[in-house]
Amino acid sequence: DEFDALKNKAGAAFKILLSSYSDAHEQAVHKKELIEGDGLGQAELVRKRGALRSLKKQVDFKISQGENYRQLFFFALLICLYSFSVILVRDTAKSYSVETSLLNLMYQPLMEKQHLEHSDVYTFLNHIVEATFRDPVCGDGVCDSPLEYPGFGGVGCVADCGKRENISNVFFLAEDPNVPSGQKEMDQPIYKMAEQVNALPDFRWNVFLNSTQSFLFEEDQAVVSGEWREFQVPDDQVILCLFHRNHLYNKVATPSSMAIMLNLDPSTVPPAPETSNHLYGGFTEAIAWSAWVKTNLHMNNPPPNMTRNPGLNDGLAYGVGYTFGTSNPGRPISFLGVYSQCAVAESLIQAATRNGKCSHGNIVWTQEEKCYDSSMWQQAWAASCPSCRTFEIREHTNPGDPVPPVKPPQAPTRPVTPGNNLIGAILITQLRRKGKPCVPDPEDCDDWCQHNLKALGSLFEDQWCQDDELSSEPFGIDPMFLTTSPLFDGRITSYTFFYNETELSPDSRLPYGFFSSPYTFPKDPDFDYPNSEDGVPHYRTYLDARMTSKQARRAISFLQEGKYLSNATSVVDVEFGTFNPQHQHFAWCKASFEFGTGGLIEATFRVESFSLDDLAFNVTEGTLTVIITLLCLRMLYGEVLEMSTLWGEGRMWEYFTNVWNVLDIITIVFIPASLVNIIASGFTLRAALESATEKGVPRVLGNIEAVARIFGTNLEEEMNFLDLRHKILMMVEESQNGRGWLAVNMLLLMMRLFKMLHFQGRMGLVTRTFSNSASDIGHFTLIFGCVVVMYAILAQLMFGTQMPEFTHLGQSMMMLVHTTLTLGIQDYNRMLHMTPRTDYITTIFWLTFIFISTVVLLNIFLAILVEGYTVVKETATNSETLIGGYAETLSHDLREGQESLLSLFCGLLRRKKGSRFVSNKRMEQLLQAWLWHMDTTVDGAPPSEDARREEGGRVIRLSDGEEMSEKALMMTLLELIGEAPEKILSYKKRSWLGKSK
Repeated sequence: DEFDALKNKAGAAFKILLSSYSDAHEQAVHKKELIEGDGLGQAELVRKRGALRSLKKQVDFKISQGENYRQLFFFALLICLYSFSVILVRDTAKSYSVETSLLNLMYQPLMEKQHLEHSDVYTFLNHIVEATFRDPVCGDGVCDSPLEYPGFGGVGCVADCGKRENISNVFFLAEDPNVPSGQKEMDQPIYKMAEQVNALPDFRWNVFLNSTQSFLFEEDQAVVSGEWREFQVPDDQVILCLFHRNHLYNKVATPSSMAIMLNLDPSTVPPAPETSNHLYGGFTEAIAWSAWVKTNLHMNNPPPNMTRNPGLNDGLAYGVGYTFGTSNPGRPISFLGVYSQCAVAESLIQAATRNGKCSHGNIVWTQEEKCYDSSMWQQAWAASCPSCRTFEIREHTNPGDPVPPVKPPQAPTRPVTPGNNLIGAILITQLRRKGKPCVPDPEDCDDWCQHNLKALGSLFEDQWCQDDELSSEPFGIDPMFLTTSPLFDGRITSYTFFYNETELSPDSRLPYGFFSSPYTFPKDPDFDYPNSEDGVPHYRTYLDARMTSKQARRAISFLQEGKYLSNATSVVDVEFGTFNPQHQHFAWCKASFEFGTGGLIEATFRVESFSLDDLAFNVTEGTLTVIITLLCLRMLYGEVLEMSTLWGEGRMWEYFTNVWNVLDIITIVFIPASLVNIIASGFTLRAALESATEKGVPRVLGNIEAVARIFGTNLEEEMNFLDLRHKILMMVEESQNGRGWLAVNMLLLMMRLFKMLHFQGRMGLVTRTFSNSASDIGHFTLIFGCVVVMYAILAQLMFGTQMPEFTHLGQSMMMLVHTTLTLGIQDYNRMLHMTPRTDYITTIFWLTFIFISTVVLLNIFLAILVEGYTVVKETATNSETLIGGYAETLSHDLREGQESLLSLFCGLLRRKKGSRFVSNKRMEQLLQAWLWHMDTTVDGAPPSEDARREEGGRVIRLSDGEEMSEKALMMTLLELIGEAPEKILSYKKRSWLGKSK
């Protein structure tokens, strides 16, 4: 009854409303009829307009909520797709496996060290070498190429790989004129005398193989007169060398004593060699042997009528003779060389004399009125007594033909950790500082400085401090030439084969061990990433992957014995790259040792990696990128519409002053851009990596078998290695930058998610809680910050000298925040240990800070949030749930789509649509039009210029451009009311009709 009465009442009013007038007079008559006739009264009409406005607000709210739910849905879809794309960017499980294994390897040797020393750097290097350079065991039944290969003699692995083909038997037969056949050396009087005067020569021999660039025997072989030694060598040049281990000259026999013993002109006696070595056939050793051993032997058994040194009667003789040749089975013995001991004939000795006694007066051989010029002897000696002789073995190949390599040319696989193989070499880099006197410059010294200099001047004397400028001067020493070093190799006859004059120390005349390499790296037009090390004077040394375990350990000993670390050392970096072929994963490891001027050595370890799969482009990633881009374009379209609306209203600046709007624009642009950047950089970096490795893995060292200057590099190969290293590091950096960009985008998405959830009564609790509590949180942050800063300064003063957590103010503040959240009992115990004399002050410091920061301030912060949450929660009690809101929006959208399809179908069949469903948008248009007419009627506003007379009353233009008459509009609303009376009951509850009956 109530509904019918209302409908009849409205119908009477609508009949009057449907009559239209063309001027103000007719409108006034219309208004009078409306008020005085059968229609509603003026007050009732105004009340009805208010109810319609309330209804329109509800419809507008529903429209807004529906749009918000739709945007939230698409935004949630964007988050899901973008998160899936981020997951596809990197396989974190594989990366974790690779990086953790390498980090554990680097941490292991120094885990328990609190304070590092120079020796710990070598300990770390030896640990890496021990883990990486593991040689296969010969005899295990497996031929592990290339470290194991078909062998001969002591070269290669015969047990696992078999014998090398096309090898020749050669022999070495030594003959000592002082040892009769069938007798032993130590049974001879001359050697007994040599033993008495500590002058046994200890002759050795060895064979250097040109094909392996190494000696055939690991240890030099003792020369035994009359012993037939047979061994095998490949076709190639072989160099047979004799060595003299125990030198007489300048040890037992001095130049002056030799001049006296042999009546030599002292001015012609050659000086001692600049470097000690095992050189065989030295002229100085020949005259020392004759002057000391032979002379003492003859003095014990002097011949009659002795007028001069009897050791010169048979000429100047020294050393052993030998025969070298081939002795292949089934073939006659071939003598490649037969050599007697080194000697200068007696006739040449006599020819090098002058009459008259020497300057020393011939005090031993006084009856001899001659003085010998030993320089003339030396000229004849040099051509007759070489230390090494070269022989060409061509039993299986023709002269000039290439010789098959003995060792396989490829580098061995060196797993640093299981599955992660070393790339090329381990790089050891050092930066050094120039030295300067520690005494302050008087011109830059104030009064206090002058006072200290005067009082403590003796402490500054002869002291050198590090300068800020990097050094590029050579330093250290090559220990292969240092007689006190266990690495000393006397077989190296001269350093001139390895170093030039500018590479020798002016003080010791020994070669430097380490040289700077301030390289200028060529620019790659296809890889626009400049090398930061361009022109920097780094001291680079390498542990080549081709080295054996013994050679790698020797290289570390070279660093240690050569004084690689000193007070001028600033930073030492140990770097190596690995590749995991199963996961196609690159990793670059770096251990950095920083040498502080205060004596502290700090070690940091870092592993960075990327996978080739990270650089690959697949269909899934491309599809996701396209969908994400389309979703972002949809979001951008909404932002553009909002900006155009504000532009039309002249309030464009309001858009950009809103932080959330700026955040929206940044998010929309950054998300697709980050994915496109990853795809584009993947193509670029992969092409650069392929170009860097197209020549294979670089072989950095020139000769891993080098007996001196063992870190000498092949410049082209070294530059290739450094270029590969640079590109790997740039790929790692790009990978990290890309992941960092993705991380920033995820944070932006999270912030925008909070903004988008703000419209939902229940889901917006977080943002509204912080919004309501923003002022209190700001004041709390100020107080908490002041407390932390003040205590951080105090902690730095008390504990900063021994606890690294409090060394710097920033670290100290972070440590105190950590203590606030965790109470830090262990830290307190460490503080007590560091301050045994002021432990009571430490206790007061810790208790007061815990009480203020944790007990008081932290609980106040929680109280602020709880209070804000309580207020917000009360306002959201009657709010709809997220699921309910989505259900209503989905139901409405499905019905609207259904009606659209039905309208299209009916239009094609030219039939009238039976359903009277009105969408929220349509309802909003109808209510807007109705309110316009009521405003015109009640307020007397003139009709718009677009209104025109047509059948059915004034034409009303809706917001979407559709035109309909007032009559059609009213009938639509009445039909809607008649179709769904339950809607009126629901609206009555929302007070849009009031309490009318």
